[in-house]
Amino acid sequence: MSSALSIDTGDVATSGKPCTRCKKVISSWERFKQCHHCRELRRQQDARRAERRMQRDDGSAMDVDNDMRRKENVDPVRKPAVALKDLQGEEKERALAMMKNRIKSTISVPFPPPRVESTIPRYREYQSATQLYAALKSSILVSPSNLKFRATHSIVASIIIDNALRAELVAKDLRKIAGLSFAHRTPLPRHSSSTNTRQLEFLCTCLGYITAPENKLKSQTGLKDWIQLKSSRPSSAVNEETLIRKECSGTVLITVEDDRSHPLGLLGQRIAVRVKHVEGK
Repeated sequence: MSSALSIDTGDVATSGKPCTRCKKVISSWERFKQCHHCRELRRQQDARRAERRMQRDDGSAMDVDNDMRRKENVDPVRKPAVALKDLQGEEKERALAMMKNRIKSTISVPFPPPRVESTIPRYREYQSATQLYAALKSSILVSPSNLKFRATHSIVASIIIDNALRAELVAKDLRKIAGLSFAHRTPLPRHSSSTNTRQLEFLCTCLGYITAPENKLKSQTGLKDWIQLKSSRPSSAVNEETLIRKECSGTVLITVEDDRSHPLGLLGQRIAVRVKHVEGK
């Protein structure tokens, strides 16, 4: 009995097992189901299969890229144009914004305008006439006499208002808005070397006037004319011919010239106001 048991044990140990691929007998203690040769062939086949899969994936990616490029080159299907008046809500607002952006890009200047040196010396720059007049009015309140003031600002030029007319309008605003006192009806003769510049200069009347003596007035005009003159005007509005300006050595200069510094090349007008008093007088 013991001999039979030993024979059975020896048969199990030496029987082996077949390879699942080539049926070659391999050791029963081998943990793989295939022999070494078949396993090596399978690894090579797996490697070739993986390589073909990678090539196939790369080819499909290239096909997708080519399809996308072809789609990009094809003009998209556009909706028929709709009039602006027929649009509503967000579509109308979006259309208006696109029109504004297109206008801005159309009027943009490819080259900056040539820089033109101003004939006006360095004055304090203000953004608007309102700011300039407010600053002048404050300066007058602080120093009503012996005032020294230099300021400038720019505006877009108007086709109906040239530099000469603009200077006259500024002179009116200086009196009405800023309260600056000067002999506005009798500008001083002044010559400008530039054809694009207009200057008006007036005598300052910050110290006011004194009334001319009546005997001098009666000697120049008849008594009847003098009575008519006095009766035709209120007592507060005395004829300027009967007044004598108190000397303050001051002048008011208004300069208006072409301004080409606008980034879009629009023609502008630079306006400068100078109130000057000579020292020691």
